[in-house]
Amino acid sequence: TLADWQERLKNNTTAYITKYIPTSVFYVHNYAPTEKTATMGEWFKGLIFIALMLFAIAAALSSNRKKGDRKGRPYPLLIFFYVGITFCVLLLYTEVYTGHRYMTPIMPFLVFLFLYGCYETAKLLFDKIFKLKESKIYVNILSVAVCGIFFFAAHPTYAKSMQDIENQAKYKTYNQYNSHPAFAEFLQATAWCKQNLPDTTRIASRKPEIFYISTNGKKCAGFPQYATPEEVLASFEKNKIDYVVIDWWFRHAYATVVPCIQKYPEKFRIINQIGGENGQPATYVVQVLK
Repeated sequence: TLADWQERLKNNTTAYITKYIPTSVFYVHNYAPTEKTATMGEWFKGLIFIALMLFAIAAALSSNRKKGDRKGRPYPLLIFFYVGITFCVLLLYTEVYTGHRYMTPIMPFLVFLFLYGCYETAKLLFDKIFKLKESKIYVNILSVAVCGIFFFAAHPTYAKSMQDIENQAKYKTYNQYNSHPAFAEFLQATAWCKQNLPDTTRIASRKPEIFYISTNGKKCAGFPQYATPEEVLASFEKNKIDYVVIDWWFRHAYATVVPCIQKYPEKFRIINQIGGENGQPATYVVQVLK
């Protein structure tokens, strides 16, 4: 319905502005917020990032006009429309797929626009305050300074972004639990279910195929990826589900099953929790009470 599209546009806009655009520039690996709402601080930070990027586009276009280059070099507008059209798709895409995954093609442009926006802002402030005349040396020093500050600010998070993959890729010491925390916790949940639940148990999981293989054949079904609490309950009853694994690997469980549990707490009981430290979401094995 129209109301559904409006809600989707609102939630996606909030998520990208306040959470995913800032964390794609200062890249935060495995970033998976569970809250749709945003604080005033997150809104302020996100809007500053977008303002700097738009200012970068405007400054680049203004620079072209000053040089009398009206016919050639349409690069600023190409970047603007490429990033803009991509976001038009992302803002209308299903909410549970919101995140860095589909932003990958435009992340280099976001980083570039952020840096160029910082450079143009610093240049404008120095011109106004110190009345410096633009020269090649001045421009080069300012460019290096902006890039250097960004490097030292972003390096701590960027350096950690590949650690999980590097650890997992070591052939001689390969361990499936060295993968990123969300997937590792999902595997730990399957191992727990394999050891502690009877073979006749019917389980719901976001990835029933992986669960089935990991547990040597315990029966597992999927659950709706985008549904109301009532539809989730109906799905569990139809498939005669005894337990459900709530993980944050794909966020679907947090988007569908968790609201169902919050609305009908008398129908569920948490029997195992994995993770949940350092501000990250947890992975749960939840019993469906009959």
